[in-house]
Amino acid sequence: MMITTPKEVTSDTVTLVGYCITSSNGDDAGYLRMTTKDMDDVSIRSGNLLIIQQPHNGTCSGDSGGTGLCQVGNEMQVAGINSFVEGIEKDPCGYIGGSVYVKSQLTWIRKTIKAL
Repeated sequence: MMITTPKEVTSDTVTLVGYCITSSNGDDAGYLRMTTKDMDDVSIRSGNLLIIQQPHNGTCSGDSGGTGLCQVGNEMQVAGINSFVEGIEKDPCGYIGGSVYVKSQLTWIRKTIKAL
């Protein structure tokens, strides 16, 4: 299942999941990690991108393809797919994380699943 509208989210947080590195010179990728961000740090831009303010923690270099999960009723649902981090030249976790907003791609996702 996927989030239909942001109004369905029943949690105050988003859980970000990925296999990132954790330091500029790190070689510690390959371990599943997760962190939690307040929904106040998340905004939707242009209808298809989740922007996450993350001055202290968030998605990091290597997290692309991981998920952003939100509570909807009694289950966790995918809200976003990690795509990029800005500011990684100073910090591998950057200052802003970007995820594709799943709702904006539901038509393509459903069409692709049927074709598989």
